Amino acid sequence: MSVMQTEPVFLCRRCGRPVVVKHLSTSESDPDGKQLHDMMANLHKIALCDFHQAQRNWFAANDRMAEWEAGAT
Repeated sequence: MSVMQTEPVFLCRRCGRPVVVKHLSTSESDPDGKQLHDMMANLHKIALCDFHQAQRNWFAANDRMAEWEAGAT
């Protein structure tokens, strides 16, 4: 298992607010950290601040993901 030692900061893909990653780890053995590095390299694509994550969860719970992806706020 690999555990991230730093706290990278990404920008929310909706509003641009900073999103700090507090914990990231792998469940499998990853002695060279390649899996962990690959995960961190793609986090910027899905980073959402707390407000937009809650909003996305609401749209998902109400079967309205098409609206969310189209840019509803």
